[in-house]
Amino acid sequence: MRNEIDFSFLISRFCFKITFMKFLQFFKRKLLLTHVSGIPVRVDYRWFVVLAVMSCVTAGGVQSLTGNVLMSLTFGFAATLIFFVSIFLHELAHAYAARWENV
Repeated sequence: MRNEIDFSFLISRFCFKITFMKFLQFFKRKLLLTHVSGIPVRVDYRWFVVLAVMSCVTAGGVQSLTGNVLMSLTFGFAATLIFFVSIFLHELAHAYAARWENV
């Protein structure tokens, strides 16, 4: 058994961890899409990952109905966008209600 510490392994592991953390910090940044009645609409970059995953999952569910991969991906993407638009409208209603109540 070795009693020495492998510093090169520890340093490489530490550098990997720092690089990985910087990579994750990128996804925490927000992208300003637009303003609606003076209310900023922002999304995290993680939202695009969720959009892609949900589109693929939905496409997998409708592929047996369409029989075409491209068509099922189109339907999956459209369904996911409709879902996110409904969430956006719900949250926008909260913002309008808060503005109306002077919160």
